[in-house]
Amino acid sequence: MKFTATIFALALATAGAFAPQSSYGVVRTNSVSLNAEVTVALIKELRELTGAGMMDCKKALKESDGDVEVAIENMRKSGALKAAKKATKVAAEGQIFIRSADGNASLVEV
Repeated sequence: MKFTATIFALALATAGAFAPQSSYGVVRTNSVSLNAEVTVALIKELRELTGAGMMDCKKALKESDGDVEVAIENMRKSGALKAAKKATKVAAEGQIFIRSADGNASLVEV
């Protein structure tokens, strides 16, 4: 009986140890809104319209202050710049196939 009373007293004394605590007196919770102007719903809408990744959509919406049309336009401009950068890269791996017949030759790089 004394053992049960000790366990019960210990449980009451440490009950507050597992509650969320904050130095500011406010408990932090998960929120749907990422910023005042960028929400999860806006990111989802932009992803459905463009097919871009979540982080790309989030970045574009932050840059455009939550305006979906401006974000799409910025993503198009950014995509053109990314494509230009990738066009100059040389593949370090792959194969080259050469086929020649009747005086003609074909070269295919994969």
